[in-house]
Amino acid sequence: MGSWKEKEYTYRCRFLKAYSEIYCDLPKIPIHLLRGGKIFPTEGVLDSGCSRTHIRADIAKFLGIDYQKLPKTDTHGLTGSQDGWKAKILLEVIDHGEPFEITAIIVEKLPDPITVLLGNNDFFDKFNVRFERGRQYFYVKRVK
Repeated sequence: MGSWKEKEYTYRCRFLKAYSEIYCDLPKIPIHLLRGGKIFPTEGVLDSGCSRTHIRADIAKFLGIDYQKLPKTDTHGLTGSQDGWKAKILLEVIDHGEPFEITAIIVEKLPDPITVLLGNNDFFDKFNVRFERGRQYFYVKRVK
């Protein structure tokens, strides 16, 4: 078990006059997805409302996962309602220690430009996250 430091990330918020509301960028962090000697570098969107980490099917194919042969599940939420497949992969959160195994849900589509949603059962049980919206920063610290 390591001793990890909190890391600061920025995200921009701005007022959209046309809609009379504040819009904030998605909170994203750099990650690697690993399986079978392949590495897929991307950004994961923090989604505390998502129970499991979701990845797009094209990424699973790149990692050599024949996902349609895996156990099937259904998923509901930001992705709408669609079929998903459970796969074990390694997740590395850049600058936050060694990769760890997760059970990801592979889905055919996620809203653009999202490639990975980092969910509660895989991400938020290992990391503390806090937001300072007024300063336009969020902080991530590995705890497990």
